[in-house]
Amino acid sequence: MSPLMDVANATKSTPLLFAFLLGIVGTLAPCQLTGNISAITLYPALTGSKTPTD
Repeated sequence: MSPLMDVANATKSTPLLFAFLLGIVGTLAPCQLTGNISAITLYPALTGSKTPTD
């Protein structure tokens, strides 16, 4: 079995630790990372292009 599954099976009896582990795995997913990097890159460009009217 993979090391990640071994850790998941070991922490199944502690729900808080298991939820934390699943959160870490979800955060490190490649699609999450590229989506967040894209949002961080585009957001300043979109907000900086608009000037407030006085």
